[in-house]
Amino acid sequence: MKNPNFCGNCKELNITEKEQDQMGQAGKEFPHKCELYGKRVYHLDAHPNIIRLPECIKATEQAGARDCSDKDPRNP
Repeated sequence: MKNPNFCGNCKELNITEKEQDQMGQAGKEFPHKCELYGKRVYHLDAHPNIIRLPECIKATEQAGARDCSDKDPRNP
């Protein structure tokens, strides 16, 4: 079971951890961003996990979902 506090492999992430690592090796910085909410998301000492946005957690709970990949919170 996925941890509900982390983005995991959410389809709304603009870039995966692997892609970000590859870009970093190429000398480019490319931060993680939630495309659904248009906000940057962070590891906050939980690397390689990415912490979900509070609004994502609230919306998915209201939609009866675990995360964005389970059910789109915009269309419950």
